[in-house]
Amino acid sequence: NGASFNNNPGGHTMNHTGDLTNNGAIGGDGSYHFNGANKNVVNNGTVTITNFRFHAAGIKNLSGSGTLSPTALQINNTATVALASDVSIGAGSFTVDSSGSGLLDLNGFTATLSGVTFFVNNNGDVVGGTVRMQNTNSFSVSSSGSFTAALNINTGTTTFTNSTVQGAITVDAGAAFNNNPGGHAMNHTGTLTNDGTIGGDGTYSFNGNTTACINNGTVSISMFRFHASGNKDLSGSGTWTGSNLQINNAANVRLTSDVTVAATNFTIDASGGGTLNLNGFTLTLNGVNFTNGALG
Repeated sequence: NGASFNNNPGGHTMNHTGDLTNNGAIGGDGSYHFNGANKNVVNNGTVTITNFRFHAAGIKNLSGSGTLSPTALQINNTATVALASDVSIGAGSFTVDSSGSGLLDLNGFTATLSGVTFFVNNNGDVVGGTVRMQNTNSFSVSSSGSFTAALNINTGTTTFTNSTVQGAITVDAGAAFNNNPGGHAMNHTGTLTNDGTIGGDGTYSFNGNTTACINNGTVSISMFRFHASGNKDLSGSGTWTGSNLQINNAANVRLTSDVTVAATNFTIDASGGGTLNLNGFTLTLNGVNFTNGALG
């Protein structure tokens, strides 16, 4: 406790294949490559070195009550990082698969990110638990990556760029999940629960089959689209206030509660067969330009 293991100035690199237990501080302006297979990283202190990389094939078990806050945190080169406890990450950037396949297995635990630019790309995968966003973060999952874990926007604002998410997304009360300026799109096939705000100038395509969309907050993103074939159950006490709400491309939206829509435009069957099944409930439209192609 209280000790430091720092990189010598000049950008040097530590290559380490054994277990790592940090109860103090690991810092400096270089790189720490944790390359061991079936080895453990226990961080109960702080890691502030410029680059900390889980590197090379094999499982690396990560745990501890400390914070990982390097400038850049990476999982790459076929490394698998498996959580063995909840962890906190405050890195400037956190990339799963910055070069070569990388896997983050949350293993039923929660990784809490604060102040992080988070990327999943190049065949990277995030599975098996929850990524919780607190304060200000950005989020991106490329079409070549996979995110089947749960995503929880817990506090503050998380902005997303073009992303594909298969896991459940929950936006807590007081939090915001906003499109990054520039018209980016979220493609989502998991369950969506919004108790906060989903906003921005881009598109949210809710593409799941037999999945639920529960809105108890505000959805103000420019375009929200119930898209792709399959049943989507819609409920909640919140309001839809964006520019465009659409049901299209063979989507079947079924109400499971009364719903209020105040979007500028609400279009059913904008392209391809789309159906709205009121299912015995009431749809209230407030100041809406409503175009109906197929109302169940």
